[in-house]
Amino acid sequence: YLFCLLLRAVYSLVITITDKSEVVVFNSKYAPSTRRTWKYQGNKMTVSSKYTYLGVELSDESLYKQMKNAKKGFAKKGNRCCIAMMSQCTAIRCLNPHILARLFDALVQPVMNYGAEIWSPDVLNYERKKSTVCDASVLSLGEAESIHRLFMRMALRVSKAAPIACMMHEMRR
Repeated sequence: YLFCLLLRAVYSLVITITDKSEVVVFNSKYAPSTRRTWKYQGNKMTVSSKYTYLGVELSDESLYKQMKNAKKGFAKKGNRCCIAMMSQCTAIRCLNPHILARLFDALVQPVMNYGAEIWSPDVLNYERKKSTVCDASVLSLGEAESIHRLFMRMALRVSKAAPIACMMHEMRR
């Protein structure tokens, strides 16, 4: 409660409690129970074990695992959207790579980026992963960049052996 008052005083933040407002306790020691109640300005808050925000389900379970699953879920949706867009464009014979790139930016990227402020923006660039060979940290492609490269290969109709730099230059990326 004091934290909410501090935010309100310093940043002129207005906190409104509605029927949709819920409290999720992210500590199994204080899991939701009937004996613990939360109030703000005299209004009783609903205590839940999970809450969905921007398509990501937040609960007191492993938050890291939830964010990782959310990233993969949005990347999978973006991949389906990319393939659907490409099949529609092929059907109407819209094969200009620059038009396809603008469509990708307008239709596919928003699907992959939805809720990024929740699950972390590192999926857009590169992720650090442990190498199984030398146990060193190495860079691997994020899901979104893999989908972007697949799209460029489809738009330019090139093989997997085509250099990434050439595709990026051709697509003006």
